[in-house]
Amino acid sequence: MLNKTDYIQNKILAELLEHGAGKGDPIPSRHQLCRKYRCSRTTVERAIRNLVDSGYLCARQGARTYVNEMHPDKRIHTLYLVADTQPSQELSLSLRELLFQGGLSDIQVIGISAGQLSAAFSRICLPGNAVVWLMPSMSSIHIMDFFAASKVPQLLLNRKYKNYSHVITDSKASIREGMEWLIRKGGTEVTLIAQAAGTMHPYQYDRILAFFESAVELGAVLKPDSLFIREFRDIPGEISEIAAALFRREKCPGAIFILGSNLVIPFITASRSFGLNPGEEFKLLCFDHLDSLDGYPGICMLGQRFDQIYQEIQRWIQICLTPEGEAFHSEIKTELIEF
Repeated sequence: MLNKTDYIQNKILAELLEHGAGKGDPIPSRHQLCRKYRCSRTTVERAIRNLVDSGYLCARQGARTYVNEMHPDKRIHTLYLVADTQPSQELSLSLRELLFQGGLSDIQVIGISAGQLSAAFSRICLPGNAVVWLMPSMSSIHIMDFFAASKVPQLLLNRKYKNYSHVITDSKASIREGMEWLIRKGGTEVTLIAQAAGTMHPYQYDRILAFFESAVELGAVLKPDSLFIREFRDIPGEISEIAAALFRREKCPGAIFILGSNLVIPFITASRSFGLNPGEEFKLLCFDHLDSLDGYPGICMLGQRFDQIYQEIQRWIQICLTPEGEAFHSEIKTELIEF
């Protein structure tokens, strides 16, 4: 990821911050740093020169090197928004406007893709920077670990890995509320159609578990032939197969929960091919808000509250430098949308 010089530079900075070094404090000698990090004198000299050029250290000819400025106010100056794909400049500006309405106007917001992080590590790992991950995949956990070791504040949006600070949707409270609606409108016998949890859909672990917990607590009837949890490699074909299995029965299912927004429209299309309309012959609950379903009676959606998520990002920025070991964990219940 990082070359040796950048790695040593960031380690020196991180340890000075960890030990509360202030202006005028001497740093360890070059010999001590070489032994500690098992690297050459040249590498240490380059790392220190970079820190001097950046204004963090002060070096005088023939004298010890001292701390010059370590951002004692501990403010965040630059926020990196990391997404799987490259955020456009327009998206970065829009997110900045959403995040910082009415305050925090001095924070710079930079959008960057996960694939570009390796070239930006040394820049991001400097004091005053923070990272917000936009729904990161599990493959980015090793990068999160590196940032954590470099003392970079980071927040995960709609993902929960290890004990990292996060803002996520409250799956249990959200799905329980939706299930209460579904059982009340469509009956206790509930059908589940869900995208299987995995590396590409890690959030499904919590959501599927929340479904089964809510079903047990609310007295729902779950039959093995009404539970369809799949990877869905061929969505149109597999959804058509599921619709046939459900709607060729003597009794049409009255309550269907689809846990995967990419499955909803194909399922509605398939149900109509059997002459059945969602909201009329059966009640439908789905996770996430789909604009195309607005106005349909008998369809209920669990819309995620992005406005509250943005507010929580603001709150995290205000208090992200909490006591050592304390993380920021926030869960937000969805909005029940029915017509």
